[in-house]
Amino acid sequence: MRNMIILGVALASLFGCGTVITVPTIVKMPDGSVLRGTSSATMTVGQFSVTNAENTLTCSGTYNPMDASHVITVPLSCSDGRTGTAKITRTLSGMAGSGTATMSDGTIANVAFGEGLTADKVTAPPSAQPQMAR
Repeated sequence: MRNMIILGVALASLFGCGTVITVPTIVKMPDGSVLRGTSSATMTVGQFSVTNAENTLTCSGTYNPMDASHVITVPLSCSDGRTGTAKITRTLSGMAGSGTATMSDGTIANVAFGEGLTADKVTAPPSAQPQMAR
């Protein structure tokens, strides 16, 4: 609990004057394709957006940057009509983290964000056949 209070105070001081914090974000799909973009947060809203190299797929979502939970759940939607949920485990600072996104067609992707992040640091999840909606 003490760490969460410290995190809250640190975030409040960082975001105090409308400051926007932006860090690189990468999503790696089961086929190895990579979506790159950013995650940005102010005191009141957090958002991310990632796009593939061909600019044919974009996924984005919003989250509560003041949620002090170690693991957060982030709803997302993609330009191809898929929706999903990412479960992200954040570092104590809240400035980096990783997890998985499960899409509405059953696709699972690995997600990571933070300074110094490169695609080679994010592994592709095991290939899985997308499941048809029932």
